Amino acid sequence: MCLQLNASQQHPAECSLSSMAVISAYSSQLSGAQREAKYLCQNQFINHVTLSFTDFDIEKNGQNCTTDFVEILDGNNYEAPLQGRYCGTTMPHPITSFGNALVVNFISNKDVTARGFHATYAASSSSCGGTFHMDRGAFNSPGYPEPYPLNSECVWTILSSPGNRLQLSFIAFQLEDSSGCTKDYLEIREGSDTGTLTGRFCGSSFPSNYTSTVGHILWVKFVSDSSGTDVGFRATFSHLYGNDIVGDRGQIASPQWPRSYPHNSDYRWRISVNASQVIHGRILQMDIENHHRCQYDNLKVYDGPTVHSRLVATYCGEDPASFASSGSSMTIQFQSDSSVTGKGFLLEWYAVDASAVTHTIARGACGGSVTTEETPSFLFSPSWPMNYRNLEDCMWLIRAPGSTVEFNILALDIESHSSCNYDKLIIKDGDNSLSPVLATLCGRESPGPIRSTGDAMLIHFMSDASVTGAGFNASYHKSCGGYLRTSSGVITSPNYPQNYSPNLNCSWHVVVATGFIIAVHFEQPFQIKSEDTSCILGDYVELKNGLDNAAPPLVSARGNGRFCGSSPISTMYTTDNQLFVHFTSDSRNEGQGFKLKYEAKNLACGGNIYINDFNPSGYTSSPNYPSNYPPHADCVWTITAPNGHAVELQFEDQFYIEPSPNCTSSYLELRSGADSSAPLIAKLCGGLMPGSQRSSGAVMYLRFRSDNSATHVGFNAKYSIAPCGGTVIGQTGVIKSTGYPDLHYQDNLLCEWFLQGPRGHYLTIRLEGLDIQNSSECTNDFVEIREYNASGNLLGRYCGNTLPDAVDTSDSFAYVKFVTDGSVNARGFSLRFDSSTEECGGDLTAPVGTFTSPNYPNLYPHNRVCEWRITVEEGRRVTLTFNDMKTEEHWSCSSDYVAVYNGLGQNSPQLAKLCGEVNPGTEVKSTGNTMKVILVTDMSRAARGFSVSYTSSEDAVCGGILMAHAGGNFSSPGYDGIRNYTSNLNCEWIIENPSHYNSSVYISFEDFHLEHHQSCQYDYLELRIGNADGELIARLCGQAAPSVPLVIAAPQVWVQFVSDENTEDKGFLAHYTFEACGGVQSGEWGVISSPNYPEPYSNLNHCSWVLEAPEGETITLTFTAFHIENHSLCKWDSVTILNGGSPGSPVIGTYCGNTSPGTIRSGSNKLVIIFNSDHSVQGGGFYATWTAESLGCGGIIHSDNGTIKSPHWPQNFPMNSRCTWTIITHESKHLEVNFHRNFQIPDSNGSCQTSYVKFLRFHPPAGGGTISLHASPKMKTIKKAYIITEPENNEKIKHEETKIES
Repeated sequence: MCLQLNASQQHPAECSLSSMAVISAYSSQLSGAQREAKYLCQNQFINHVTLSFTDFDIEKNGQNCTTDFVEILDGNNYEAPLQGRYCGTTMPHPITSFGNALVVNFISNKDVTARGFHATYAASSSSCGGTFHMDRGAFNSPGYPEPYPLNSECVWTILSSPGNRLQLSFIAFQLEDSSGCTKDYLEIREGSDTGTLTGRFCGSSFPSNYTSTVGHILWVKFVSDSSGTDVGFRATFSHLYGNDIVGDRGQIASPQWPRSYPHNSDYRWRISVNASQVIHGRILQMDIENHHRCQYDNLKVYDGPTVHSRLVATYCGEDPASFASSGSSMTIQFQSDSSVTGKGFLLEWYAVDASAVTHTIARGACGGSVTTEETPSFLFSPSWPMNYRNLEDCMWLIRAPGSTVEFNILALDIESHSSCNYDKLIIKDGDNSLSPVLATLCGRESPGPIRSTGDAMLIHFMSDASVTGAGFNASYHKSCGGYLRTSSGVITSPNYPQNYSPNLNCSWHVVVATGFIIAVHFEQPFQIKSEDTSCILGDYVELKNGLDNAAPPLVSARGNGRFCGSSPISTMYTTDNQLFVHFTSDSRNEGQGFKLKYEAKNLACGGNIYINDFNPSGYTSSPNYPSNYPPHADCVWTITAPNGHAVELQFEDQFYIEPSPNCTSSYLELRSGADSSAPLIAKLCGGLMPGSQRSSGAVMYLRFRSDNSATHVGFNAKYSIAPCGGTVIGQTGVIKSTGYPDLHYQDNLLCEWFLQGPRGHYLTIRLEGLDIQNSSECTNDFVEIREYNASGNLLGRYCGNTLPDAVDTSDSFAYVKFVTDGSVNARGFSLRFDSSTEECGGDLTAPVGTFTSPNYPNLYPHNRVCEWRITVEEGRRVTLTFNDMKTEEHWSCSSDYVAVYNGLGQNSPQLAKLCGEVNPGTEVKSTGNTMKVILVTDMSRAARGFSVSYTSSEDAVCGGILMAHAGGNFSSPGYDGIRNYTSNLNCEWIIENPSHYNSSVYISFEDFHLEHHQSCQYDYLELRIGNADGELIARLCGQAAPSVPLVIAAPQVWVQFVSDENTEDKGFLAHYTFEACGGVQSGEWGVISSPNYPEPYSNLNHCSWVLEAPEGETITLTFTAFHIENHSLCKWDSVTILNGGSPGSPVIGTYCGNTSPGTIRSGSNKLVIIFNSDHSVQGGGFYATWTAESLGCGGIIHSDNGTIKSPHWPQNFPMNSRCTWTIITHESKHLEVNFHRNFQIPDSNGSCQTSYVKFLRFHPPAGGGTISLHASPKMKTIKKAYIITEPENNEKIKHEETKIES
C-alpha cells in the first residue's frame, strides 16, 4: 500500500499556521502481508513542519528497527536525509523539518502486528518546538549546547491527562540578560498562549521547578531577538499523576489518557470542596481490564480524604457509573497490575451544596432536597407542563425520616425508547447515585406507586440533545410500609410517638443477607389499643418468621405472633434472613404506636457497621457474650459515622479480658480510622470497666483477639454517633457548639474537632461568635485551638464574649477542644476556618529538579511547615544538593530548620537537620528512590531560605520490585556477614507474586542480625500484605530469624528495612520464592490438599491458603486424610491453622503425624492454612474440604453434593421456623436427594399442613427414601427446599437430614 499526501495535489495535507491535520496507521490495516505507507507533509508558505507523536506501538526487532518501523525523512522526496527510524513502544520526541517538508515512511512485514502509531503535524515558523504527549522527556533551545541562533521563536506544548499535573525542571539555563527580560526570554504559561503567566525568565539564574497548579497543559515559548545570544537552556518534564484537587468542579483521567495506562500504577486523587458541600461525580468513559471482582486493574472511590475512608465502589470494565460523597472530600484511587491494560477512565466531578434539606421544592426547579410530610407534596419536571429543555440533568432527594417514601407518577410524557436510552426518569432506592434502581421510566405510561425500602429516594431526570416532551408530574409522601434491605433499621407506626391514625393497614418486608438471622425488639413507649389480650379485636402489630403473611408467627408463646397493649416481650430472633411486619388499626381508640428496631446477626464475629441520624446506635460484643469468649479469636469491626462526626463507644454490663503486661495476650484494640495502621486510641484488657472512647474521625476500628489460655466474659459495648466533635475536611469549614446560637450548651462536655485543609496550605481560624462562661484564664468553660492535635502548639484559649483576632496554623491541620464544667451555661461559639491561597511544598517526580523555600531569595514566612516529597524512577536514589541556604541560626536547629528524611513514611529515618548557613554543594543522599524535605519556621527571625537541586543518576542502594519467576535474594545494604550495615537506612521492596490465585510467597532467612528491642522500635524488618498501608505480617529484629517460615498467599508482599541513627549490626540475607501451591479461595466451599495428593508430598514444600467465606459466615474445615511426618513439636513437617485472614492471626494449632486435626471452625469468615515440609522424610499428605456456615437456616448452595439439615439437628427443631434453600448444580446433571433414616416430622392427619419439608414442584415420599430430580439439558437445575414448622399438640418434634448428590 502506498499513500502520498502532497500540497500540490488534491489531498488535504497542506498545513497552514492555523490548521492541523492528523496522520495515523493501525496494525489492523496492515496484517497478513508486507505493507508500506508513505506520507508527505509539505507547506509552501511557511518554513517548517513539526511532527508530534501521540501514540506509538510498533514491533521491535533488535536495535536497528529492521522489520517494522517508522522513518522520518527531512525533505520533500524519498531520497531526503534520514531524521530517525523508530520502533518499539517508546514515544519519539517531536521532530521539526529543516525545510518546509517531511516524509514519513511506515514499513511492516507479514509477521508480528501491533497497534501502530498516531501523530499530529503542524505548521511552524521556526525549527524547534512541538507537542509532547509522552510520559517524560526533555527539550532544549535550538543548537544547545551551542549558542542559539538570532531571531528564533519556539513553542512547546506539554500535555498530561485531566486532573493531573506536569513538572518542569531545568538542567541548564543561560540566556541573554535584560531588564524585564525584554530581549531573549523563556516564557511559561498554563494551558495556552493566553493562559495564566507563570513567569518570564532570562539571564543565568535557574528557574525553580515549576509544577502546574490549575490545568494539565503547559505552554513554553522561547524567543531570541536580533542582538546577543548565549548557550541557551535544556529542560526536562514529567507527569505528576495523582493530585490534591480543590475547587468546585473538574475532570480526572487515568495516566496517559486516552492512550493505554501503564502497568503497575497506583495513583490517588484527593478532592476537597467547601465543608458545607458534598461531591457528586460520574464516569464518562471507562476501559479498564475487566474481572467480576475487579481484582486486577480497578478504579476505587472512597468517601473521605484517604484510602482508609469508607469504600464507595470499585469499578472496572467499560460501564459508566455515578457516585457521591457524604462529606466535603473524596479520594479516587487507580491501580493496575503487570499484565493487560486499557484506555483507562475519564470522570467528572462537581460540588453540591449539602445544606439542610428544605420542606418544599420550587416548581420547575432542576433538583433539590425535601423531607416528606404525611400529606402529599408535588414534584414537576422543569417547565412543566411545557416541554422540558434539551440536556437536562436534575436530581431530587426525598427523605422520610423513620418511614419510607411513596412516589406516584400522575402524568408522564418523556421521549420514548424501548430501553429508555434517550430521555429518562430514574428512581433509586436510597440517597445517592449508587443506590439500587427501582424504576427507569420514559414514554407516556405511568406506573403504579413506587416505594422506597428505606428512608430515602433519589429521583434523576436526564434528557439528550434531540426530542423533548412535557416531562412528568408526580406526588410523594410518607409511606406506610415497604421493603427494607438494610442490615439494621427502625420501623415505626405513622406519626410515632404521636397517636397513629385510624384505619391503617401497613406491611413491611425485611430482608437481610443470606446466612444472617434478624434480631427484633420493641422500644418504649409502646401503646397499641386493643379490646382483648390476644390482640384479635382492635389494633395490633404482627410479626412473621418469613417474608409474607403466610409465614409462621415469630414468637410461639404469643400463638398468633400479634402484639398489643403496652408491654411487648424482649428481643426475638428469626430463624431465616426474612421478617414480615404487619400493623393494623381500626376506626377508634388510637394509641402512640410502636418503634421496632431490627438488626442482622451472624455466626462470624466482626463486620462493617454504619450509623446515621436514623440509626444512630447499636451494640457489639465479644463472641458468645455474656458467656466466655473462645480461644484463638480474631474479630475485626469497623464502625462508620456520617462525615464530619465521630464514633463514641461506651462499655456496659461486664468487662473482663484476660490481663497481661501491655495487653499482649488477649485484648480489645481501638483505632481512630479504618484499618490496623490507623492511630491507636486504646488497647484494653483486665477487669476494670473502661471509660467512654471516641474516634477523631468518622471511622473507628475495633479488633478483639484472644490467645490459647484462659477465657473470660469479654465485653459488651454500645456504639453511637458522638454528641459533638469529629473531623472537618475542606477548603473552608464551620464548627459550632451544640445548639448554637439558639440553645445553651450542656454541662460537663468534652468535644474535640480535627480540622484539615488541602495539603500544603495553612489555615486561618477565626471565632465568628463567642458566648462562653467567663473565668480567670478560662479555667471553667473554654474553647481551645492548637496545631495538629491535643499535644500541638497552643494557638489560643478563649471564653467570655469578646471576639479574638484570627490565628494562623503552620500547616494544614488544627485541633479545637470545647470543655464545659457543671456550673454556668451560655450560647457557646461558632468558628470558621479558611485554607490559604498560597501553597508550599509538593510532589516532585522528574528525574532531576530544583525547588526553593517560599519567597526565595526574599525572607521566608513565619510559622510555616512545608513538605516536599521526591520520587524518582524505581532502582535509582535521590541526591539532594544545597545550592544556597540561610536560616535562623540555633545550636540545636530547634528554631528554623530544614530536615531531610530517607523515604516518605512517618517512620522514615532522618538523614540531616540543617540550619544557619550551609556550604554550597552540600549533598544528602537517600538509599532508595524517595526522599522527603521539610522546612519548619517559627515566630522569630526570618532569612532568605534555601535553593536546592536533586538528581537521580546513581543506582539505589536497596529496594525495588522483586518478581523473578525463579525467586531471588534481598538483603540489608552491603551485607557480607562481617561488616555492619550503616545508620539511617530505609529500604522498601515489593515482592510481586505473578500467579497469586494458586501459589504462595515463601520468604526464608539465611542470616539475621539486627539491633534488639522488645517491640522492634529501633532497627527492624517489617512485612505487610500489599503495600505500606496493608495488614502487618511481622515486624522483626534481634539476633534470630523467625522460627516459623513466612508463607503468604497474597498478590504482593511489602518489605521495609529501617535502621536508626544509633546501634548497627551485621544485617540480614533473605531468599524469596513463588511456590506452586496454596492461594486464595473464596465462596461457599472448597478443597485443599498437599501437593501431589494422593501421592506423597515432596521435600521443601511451603504452601499457604487463605479461605474466605461470605461476610457474616464462618468456615468449617474438615480433614478426611492426614499423614504428615511426625515430631513431638511438629518441627519438621506440619500443617498450621490460623483463626483469621492474615499470617498474624492467632494460631489454632500446628499438626503433624497421623492424627487428623478433625474438624476446625473459624471465628470469623476467614482461615489461613500453612503447610511446610523439610528436606527429609515425606508423608502421604492431607486432604480437607471446607464449607461456609451461617447462623440462619437456609441459603443458596452451588455444589454437586452436600447436606442440608433442619435447625439444631440432631436436637429438636424450634417451633415456628421457616427455612429456604436454593440448590444449584451444573446444567448437565440432575439431583438425587436422600433423607436420613431418622426422618421424623410430626403430622396429625398425613396432609403435611402444619410442619413439613417441601420441594418445589414435587413432594417427598412418605418415610424418606431417594428422590431423583432431572434437569433439561438446556437448563440449570435450580430447586428449592422449604421447612415450615408449627406447634401441634405439644408433640415432641423429630428432625430430618437430607443428603444431596448429583
